[in-house]
Amino acid sequence: MTTDEVVRKQLSSRQKHIVDAAIQLISERSIQELTIKNLSAKIGVTEAALYRHFKGKMDILLAILDMFRNHAIQVHEQVAVLPDDPLLRIEFIFLSHFRSFAGNPYLADIVFSEEIFQNDSRLAEAVHSIMRMNFEIFRELIHEGRKRGQLREDIQIEEMLLILVGSLRMLVTRWRLERFGFDIESKGKTMWNALKTLFQT
Repeated sequence: MTTDEVVRKQLSSRQKHIVDAAIQLISERSIQELTIKNLSAKIGVTEAALYRHFKGKMDILLAILDMFRNHAIQVHEQVAVLPDDPLLRIEFIFLSHFRSFAGNPYLADIVFSEEIFQNDSRLAEAVHSIMRMNFEIFRELIHEGRKRGQLREDIQIEEMLLILVGSLRMLVTRWRLERFGFDIESKGKTMWNALKTLFQT
């Protein structure tokens, strides 16, 4: 999927304010406490006023996920102006996820909260869309890196992808469970160095 194929939803300033308040509410309490009632009380408006901007909680979560997807698109666009080095580009994308979560820790609670996706196919598809986008660009870069002799060919590309993305997910999950108690960017860099040693020829 190219960046042109991804629809970027434009939020009004009021909708952005609501989304920011929703993320703040999750950070202060929990994702389970994100309800229209609680959110309207936090913002100081009626529930009816919120419903004029979003149909419900799930649409707010979709907007948050879309914000995360748009960030991923911007990262992929930045990759295009980096030196033509597949390994460097993989590193940039891999570490950008940790930078993103470090800047907004509770975004990880939404992106990696499988329980909230089980009952809403739209949320599940939004997360899968982000995952597919990352998998596809990583796959292309790994393939190019192997063509240039940078990456091992005795590990299948799909296995490399699973190790790469699975390692990222595992570290972020651990960080969430420890309530963001360590430097995720530093740990991410250490993990990347280990993966690079594993993958390089």
